[in-house]
Amino acid sequence: MEQVSVVTQGTHIKSGEVWGGVPARKIKDINSLLLEGEVNRIADNYVKYSSWYKENVKHVEG
Repeated sequence: MEQVSVVTQGTHIKSGEVWGGVPARKIKDINSLLLEGEVNRIADNYVKYSSWYKENVKHVEG
């Protein structure tokens, strides 16, 4: 799923499918190796973004 996608009721998204849009539509299929790499990349980014947030809060709060 892409960010800010709207999945309508009754939509079935299978593993390995990429969906996005409003309303969400299937964009493509990806293989399991690429899917694993994408999941790891997204997880790593969340860790990175959370550290940016923590740093910005420190600067704002003083």
